[in-house]
Amino acid sequence: MDAEDADHVAEFAIVLHDDWQRRGLGRLLLCSLIDAAQAAGIERLAGTTLATNTPMLRLARRLGFGVSAVPGDWTLKRISSALPPASMRACGGLIAAGLVGNASTQPALTSP
Repeated sequence: MDAEDADHVAEFAIVLHDDWQRRGLGRLLLCSLIDAAQAAGIERLAGTTLATNTPMLRLARRLGFGVSAVPGDWTLKRISSALPPASMRACGGLIAAGLVGNASTQPALTSP
């Protein structure tokens, strides 16, 4: 990727403590990132995850991200997506329901 392309790509990471996993928070956070990135004019989101992180790989694919190998490291996978319009549609239900993009409408989270 050249420097001009890099101006429109955002690298992201999501980390959830084990106690908070399997509650839909990863999807909520990733959809929020997609919404914020699009609002900022970002054209592509990219991240790296462990090849064994099946839930993240499944979520990424569901939201339209491509998954590829990281050259030279079989333990990692690269996830990447061009944002508009496909990714917005993937999060559309959460956005339309007001669960993404507006902190005042976020569901209350209680400790596990």
